[in-house]
Amino acid sequence: MLSEARLLRLYTAAPHAAWRHDVDVSLSAAQQMARFAELAGVQTTFYLMPRSDWYNLFGREGAHTLDVIAECGHRLGLHCDHREGSVVATVEADFALVDVAYPGVFARLVSFHAPSPSVLWRDFESFENSYARKWEGRYLSDSRAEWTEEKEALVGDDMQIALHPEHWFAPRADTLVLGHEPQELNELGA
Repeated sequence: MLSEARLLRLYTAAPHAAWRHDVDVSLSAAQQMARFAELAGVQTTFYLMPRSDWYNLFGREGAHTLDVIAECGHRLGLHCDHREGSVVATVEADFALVDVAYPGVFARLVSFHAPSPSVLWRDFESFENSYARKWEGRYLSDSRAEWTEEKEALVGDDMQIALHPEHWFAPRADTLVLGHEPQELNELGA
């Protein structure tokens, strides 16, 4: 796991960078990162999946996580897992899900999980792609928990930096059972 001290150095080095946090695994880690970013004085965007194998965005813990992120002053976007078919149709279907459950909460911002070449450095009319053309050559990520000193040296206010909360904050142990948050386990009878 990457350290909070290192994260604070990153935030301090580039407080005006386009910070983004793709929530792949843990809502509890996202809550911790939202609070940490607020304390560091950084405004960021959290991208969450409406169809996740690891968490339920529509359960109580999902709603609580959205509240925490919003209360900390951060924006919410869609983390879309597009693997095949129409990119736009997949994105619109995911927006339809979150717009019913959380009307007006998610901005028309999209980050693609495991992005295919078909979405990299491309602009879309109906939503803002975190991999838009303007970010080509100005993008850093901690994907696969790989964050090197070489990457860190490139951090600046003109960059987009994608960090995954689960690489920086430990998910609560009780959230790792079957990939569900605690309230959802109660609902499942676990």
